[in-house]
Amino acid sequence: MLPTIESQSQLERLIDKYGVLPFFDSPISGFSIWEHTPAELQFSDEVDGPWEWKGPICRNQQSAYGKFFSDKAGFVSLDIFRYFAAYRRSKYTLNAEETRILNTIIDHESMLTSEIRKACGYKRNYGKKKPSSFDILTKETKPAPKAQSNKSESFDKIMTRLQMGAYVVIADFEYKYKHDGTRYGWGLARFSTPELLFENLMDDIDSITPDDARLQLINHLKTRLPFASAAQIEKLIG
Repeated sequence: MLPTIESQSQLERLIDKYGVLPFFDSPISGFSIWEHTPAELQFSDEVDGPWEWKGPICRNQQSAYGKFFSDKAGFVSLDIFRYFAAYRRSKYTLNAEETRILNTIIDHESMLTSEIRKACGYKRNYGKKKPSSFDILTKETKPAPKAQSNKSESFDKIMTRLQMGAYVVIADFEYKYKHDGTRYGWGLARFSTPELLFENLMDDIDSITPDDARLQLINHLKTRLPFASAAQIEKLIG
């Protein structure tokens, strides 16, 4: 299915080839970046791998990146992102608090996660035990609810819903550096909206009906993913 992924340029070609590419496991067995990444490129201190490449790929603006697949990260190529967004937004109607956070991001054009938290009055709270960074990145979570809810939602859940609904995407990752210029720690996600990030791409998106968007996605992915069943493609697009 996928070859061993050994460079950023190769990864970008695969995103363009398939149209969608989940970072972690997906409804299509074996169809993910992580499953085809050599062990020596996974979180290595010596060489960069997919986790470091995702920032430059975001900056290249040839694909959209965010938590698009069952609350987990992945890429969608720009040639189908308009349809992806039109369909997902029909499935994820935002409540007042989600809209408030989205408008805060729009007002600032782009914001780091920490900046959004502060601007919107959220404090970070992991409870009694703080999970590791890898646990946060790969944790299996229940799919974000698609219906509006009056219940109080956590900040992380809201940010996931905004990504699953394709209202926001990750524009870049920013790192901290030591005095000698050595990068350290996990990259901090900088969020924006596809309307602000991809010039003219989202023009007239409101004219695309959910049914047409879904059909366009399915037909597109059937040609790109001949190894996937119709049920797997349906589950992948959400």
